[in-house]
Amino acid sequence: MAKLLQLRRGTTSQHNSFTGAVGEVTVDTDKDTLVVHDGSTQGGTPLAKAADAVLPLDEDNFASDSATRPPSQQSAKAYITATSQPLDADLTSLASCQSGAAAALAALTSAEVEVLDGATVTTAELNILDGVTSTAAELNILDGVTSTAAELNILDGVTSTTAELNILDGVTSTAAEVNILSGVTSTSNELNLLDGATATTAEINILDGVTSTAAELNKLDGFTGDKDDLIYAKDLKATGVTAAEFDYLDGVTSAIQTQLDAKAALAGPALTGTTTAVNLTLSGDLTVNGTTSTINSTTLQVDDKNIELGTVASPTDSTADGGGITLKGDSDKTITWVNSSDSWDFNQDIKSSGQIYDTAGDVRKIPQNSQGNAYTLVLADAGHYILAGNTVTVPNNVFSTGHAVTIVNNTAGDITITKSITTMYNAADGTSANRTLATRGMATILFAAATIAYISGAGLS
Repeated sequence: MAKLLQLRRGTTSQHNSFTGAVGEVTVDTDKDTLVVHDGSTQGGTPLAKAADAVLPLDEDNFASDSATRPPSQQSAKAYITATSQPLDADLTSLASCQSGAAAALAALTSAEVEVLDGATVTTAELNILDGVTSTAAELNILDGVTSTAAELNILDGVTSTTAELNILDGVTSTAAEVNILSGVTSTSNELNLLDGATATTAEINILDGVTSTAAELNKLDGFTGDKDDLIYAKDLKATGVTAAEFDYLDGVTSAIQTQLDAKAALAGPALTGTTTAVNLTLSGDLTVNGTTSTINSTTLQVDDKNIELGTVASPTDSTADGGGITLKGDSDKTITWVNSSDSWDFNQDIKSSGQIYDTAGDVRKIPQNSQGNAYTLVLADAGHYILAGNTVTVPNNVFSTGHAVTIVNNTAGDITITKSITTMYNAADGTSANRTLATRGMATILFAAATIAYISGAGLS
């Protein structure tokens, strides 16, 4: 039977930590190849398999030459093929990077190199990314981006597309101005609101020179305006609008015009619903159009000397009928104008600590009309007494029902009371005629109608 030679063996990982003796040969069971050791190199030297070798190809692989010609007549062509990935060619391309060329590549960590695994961006695009910690998926967004490294470094974590990122190309804000965003507390989702923005570089540059703090910039959190809104804000600034005036917009939660429309105008506002105010002072006239005006106050003070009631467009006694003042209590205490009686009616007693007057004077006194010569009574004498020094005539159709006049003889002799009225009955005997009033006598005339009167008194005959 043939002899069996079995060498020591192990995986690639195990070989990497193994240092064999000089001339020792082991088997890498992962690569299915032999590994030669020199006693000092950890991991040894793996031998290439025939399938992985780089081999010259027959010239028949070239369409323009014949393999039957002698070598001296063949072209100086060579064709090399290998089954390994073109890693060397990729590294050669990366050697032209601006960030330190091949020396910079040598300094890359394995973690940094793995970020580029699968990236489809070009060398020029990768040169922008020196020091960027984004993932391969994030880096692939940058394919075709023409912005500078400084501009792109702002975008770590942004999910916008290449076309959208290119909007930043040419932004002229300074580093100090861009740094204002440091500390902004908007979330990634909120920042992604920029996804799809069509603003140009010129429009973005509107913010150039803004000195707001992070807290102030956060006021834009949730802003739903468009490009035209930003341009309008720029135009406002150009007209001299100050930062303090812009701050008036702080807290606006809907369309400004909609909010303004809901506010009352300063001149001639039309208020609806219930309006509440504290310590309200009006500098002009107050007009209330409604069914009931309610004043809930302990004391109502009015500087005006006159209060008008019933001031309708065309006031009449009929429109005034029933008007007045009502004091609420266990029962209503009223002062009411009654048109049918042409009078003010009080439903409670009236008491006065002073004098009470009517058109005839103090109602607690009988007013005097002193007449030394012959005298004819007039309507104003109703409720008066005549201190007569001569003849007194009683006229017809002057006085009304209920009027009364007293005549006092203020002489040492008799005086005559002349009857010009149709009928003037003597209460003593019922006759109607002129009467004589003796010295110091007193007689009262009561009018039953404009043409009928009754007379009675002391010293009357």
